Amino acid sequence: WDTRDCYCCCGCYAYGTPIATPDGEKAIEEFQIGDLVSVANLESTGETLRLSWAAKPVKFSGGTSPLPKGAAHYPPMIFLNYGEERKNIISTMDQLFLLANGKVKQADKLSIHDLLVAPDGTPVKINAIKLGEYSGGIHHIAISDHFTQTLDGHLLNSNGVVTADFSVQIQTEQLGNLLEEGPAIGEPAYHEIHEQHAMGVHSYHHPDLEDEVDVPHSLKLYTGESVYIPPTARSFITQAQGIDINNNPDVRKRPLSNHVGANDLKTVFKHCRAYYPDINFTLVWEDSIPNVYAFEYLGQKQVVVSGQLLRTDGIYWQAMALVVAQAIASFHEPGGEPRQELLPRGLADYYGVGLIMSIVWEFYYRKTVKAGMEQINNFLSYISSENQQGNPNNPLEEPSIECRQETMEEGAFGGTLPACAGGLLRLLDAIPGEVVDGKPTIVFSFNFELDESAAKEMTNYQVEPTVDLTAVQVDSTDLFRVTLVGDFAPKTNYTITVTNLTSKDGIALDPKHNFANIQLPLPKPKLKVTGEEVGETPEGKPFVILNFNEPLDVASAENLDNYQVTGRVQLTSAKVNEDDQSKVTLLGNFAPKTDYEVVVSNVTSAEGASLDTEHNYARFKTH
Repeated sequence: WDTRDCYCCCGCYAYGTPIATPDGEKAIEEFQIGDLVSVANLESTGETLRLSWAAKPVKFSGGTSPLPKGAAHYPPMIFLNYGEERKNIISTMDQLFLLANGKVKQADKLSIHDLLVAPDGTPVKINAIKLGEYSGGIHHIAISDHFTQTLDGHLLNSNGVVTADFSVQIQTEQLGNLLEEGPAIGEPAYHEIHEQHAMGVHSYHHPDLEDEVDVPHSLKLYTGESVYIPPTARSFITQAQGIDINNNPDVRKRPLSNHVGANDLKTVFKHCRAYYPDINFTLVWEDSIPNVYAFEYLGQKQVVVSGQLLRTDGIYWQAMALVVAQAIASFHEPGGEPRQELLPRGLADYYGVGLIMSIVWEFYYRKTVKAGMEQINNFLSYISSENQQGNPNNPLEEPSIECRQETMEEGAFGGTLPACAGGLLRLLDAIPGEVVDGKPTIVFSFNFELDESAAKEMTNYQVEPTVDLTAVQVDSTDLFRVTLVGDFAPKTNYTITVTNLTSKDGIALDPKHNFANIQLPLPKPKLKVTGEEVGETPEGKPFVILNFNEPLDVASAENLDNYQVTGRVQLTSAKVNEDDQSKVTLLGNFAPKTDYEVVVSNVTSAEGASLDTEHNYARFKTH
């Protein structure tokens, strides 16, 4: 079994479109092979086109009947209102219309500024262009079996404007300069050009048109509305990540009018319903953020797929199957049983790929997952590096993209659940911490909140080579971390093994991830006042230069509040030397030939070293 896109790629008219014949007009769907139809040649392409009309037999006639009520989706079609008589025509996106300049243009690229052509060659103004989904039948005819790179003999009178027949539609690459290009309705570039004439979503009126036009019930205009997505819904990616993908210039996106992929998703939904009939599966075509949502609303489980996901280039049916499986997994326990609350995103990644995909796709599981993972990894790569990081304080609900990719990979091949996605309790890393009571510290991070009493037990930590541990610090507001305080020596390799810890919820420690290797760096030297220099400004005002052992952090060194001077001296300036940033010059109302003491506080080095409280002052006498 396999699936491939199958969609209408021909220029067609809506049922009921009147086409001129030698005996009057006939609805497009009524033409049979051999029927006569009025066909034009272009005799002149000057300021006003001249067309000559003759009768020719139809060589091909075909189309599609109206779609049944309640179909999963309907094809996008263009609605045109034109001329003083306010006539209408509905056609597929690529139906070709003759323009007053002698060229032809596809329906979805027509502008309200374009001029169509009447059968007598006079220009016809377009009053309105609208895009919607059409549920009626469509039909087309051809006058010859092939296109000979001239429009002669291929032009029809379609409800009062000149259009091209089917044989031209399927060979547009041979039109050359006869084909006029432009942005398609539904694309941002089209809206930018026509924004001031917008009368709704993908609906544009000529500025001379003062009232609305009637649209047949068979055409449902786009509204820009979506279904209700509750704030508690589980989304495949976050809103910020979806916006990143939409805004990434490297992402190619198909316009709203392109329904490629909708049939594939319909097949995916059909397979999933067979195994999960209690879930409603819905495609919201107009949703503009590429995503999938899982939620329960009014007692009914819902999986909603955004149309923008399908319109994102590189997403095919395998990726659709994978993200829908992830959404299904959100409703189930790891063993497959129904769940009251939605499964965390990381676990849904693991069990969606590893369990749900295998249930739904059975014999095609491996091939489907492999292709789907490649497509999804490419899709996720368009997220900005900032929004790929995840939330370290909520790793299960908001894992990093790297973690999610690892989790899906492990799920696909039956591996263990990664720590970042919530497997067994694991020691994630160990880093040097701040000095506490003059002693170095090591900070451990775990993937789950710890049982506090076990985490505080010093005998649960073994250090090689042996050192004296003096304290185990656990912050009850951050049970993911433990701080060991001890006589750790710098530039020494330590192996620290953790035992007997459990998570707050009783999850056991993973024996394969219960140790860390770490080497502490040399401690940063304390910032010290090492001397002073006294001088006078050219105006004869005394000043003092304080010398430090390290370059200074300019902001803290130039903060006047960080200096207290005896004798009620008011400092007016503290300036770090540009050529030697270990010096700071203090100006104030110093008296000549007077003894002073200045005490420094809160000043740090450029590297962040704190001030040594035993070397934070200077005594001096002014000249």
